Amino acid sequence: MADERLAIEDSPVVTGDVGLLAEAARAVHGGRDLASKLSWVAEAARSLTSASFAAYVAAPTEGGGVQLVVGCPRYVVEEFASAAAALLFAGVAAGNTGVRVGDIREETRFRGLRPYAGFDEVVSYLAVPVLASDGSPYGALMLGHPDPDRFDERAQAAVTALTAHLGAALENLRTVNRLAELEATQREVVHQLQDAVRPVIPDVENAELGVYYLPAEPSAPTGGDLYDWVVLPDGALHLVVVDVVGKGVAATKDAMSVTHALRLLALDGCPMNRLVSRTDVLVSAQSPDLAATALIARYRPDDGTVELVGAGHPPALVV
Repeated sequence: MADERLAIEDSPVVTGDVGLLAEAARAVHGGRDLASKLSWVAEAARSLTSASFAAYVAAPTEGGGVQLVVGCPRYVVEEFASAAAALLFAGVAAGNTGVRVGDIREETRFRGLRPYAGFDEVVSYLAVPVLASDGSPYGALMLGHPDPDRFDERAQAAVTALTAHLGAALENLRTVNRLAELEATQREVVHQLQDAVRPVIPDVENAELGVYYLPAEPSAPTGGDLYDWVVLPDGALHLVVVDVVGKGVAATKDAMSVTHALRLLALDGCPMNRLVSRTDVLVSAQSPDLAATALIARYRPDDGTVELVGAGHPPALVV
């Protein structure tokens, strides 16, 4: 039985091209920035096809316009490349995967491009779209030569392989950027939520106050552990540490209901020995399943005394 495996010499991409395409995998998917990736691919396409110029044109959804030209001054072919790319992108929607023309002057479909600067510089023409995984175009790689019939099937296959690498790299880059934006948004939400639940440090006579708040879960901005402090009308400092059963933002909501109840009762003049029982009544009426511990302190700056009341919480540490 004959060996049906495709030998490398039978491939449209010849052996000499394979090394460059392997290098493309390293260069395009490596740590280069977008401009470097585009430049490398354009130069590689010129090397593989012996084109006189290569241009990368972004799709309208990516901002449009000629992003890069190598092999000749940009102004020479920019108008032609932009107009030709519009035709190519329209064809992508219809399922076309590229255009290869031996003599563009003889193709009636390109007759409308004659008025554009750069048309006379192009005879042989090869254009391949750079596609996302869903088939939408990121852009197009376009190559030209002033002589006819310079691009064969092998050249088109090689450029198609390059654009496949570039399309995957652009998709990965877009995903990384999207994740970075999402992470930045999440960090901002975390900071805003932390600022919302953390009370401002009060100014208390004869006392220096400080706090370090670190959530137990890095993925959760807050949790069931919360603190509160406020200066009461008589000048005393009301200070509370609450630990609610649960995790994450839901536990924070429950902890805030406890700290708010304690604060309101303290501001209303509720005695320390009744704070816990009255808070339990208020909170249980709204959240009967809520379970929490608390440590309440009352500091009087005029005489330096501290009164503590515990509600199942570990005792305070005095250093």
